[in-house]
Amino acid sequence: MRPDRYRFEVVARFIAERFPLPDTQTVLDVGGSTGVLAYHLARLGYDATVIDPRRPAVRRRFRKAAQKAGFISRLHYERRLLCATDTADLLV
Repeated sequence: MRPDRYRFEVVARFIAERFPLPDTQTVLDVGGSTGVLAYHLARLGYDATVIDPRRPAVRRRFRKAAQKAGFISRLHYERRLLCATDTADLLV
C-alpha cells in the first residue's frame, strides 16, 4: 500500500477542523488536477470547485463517483474562473 493513499482525506479533515461549516462553505481548489481533495471536501459537506484546465477525463470519473455517493450537487469542475466577481470562503 502506498503511504500517501489517504493524504487527501487527511488534508480534507484538517481543513474541516480549521475552517468548519457553516462559516466556510465554498472552497476553490485551484490547480486541483484530479479533484481528489475537492471530492473529499464535498463528501464532508463543502461546496467544492476544482479549477484546472487539464483533466476532463478525471473530472468525469469523480463526478460519477460523487453522483453515486449522493453529493454531486456539491462537487464542481471548471476550466477557469468564470468572472472576477466569483467568490469563495476558502482557496486551496
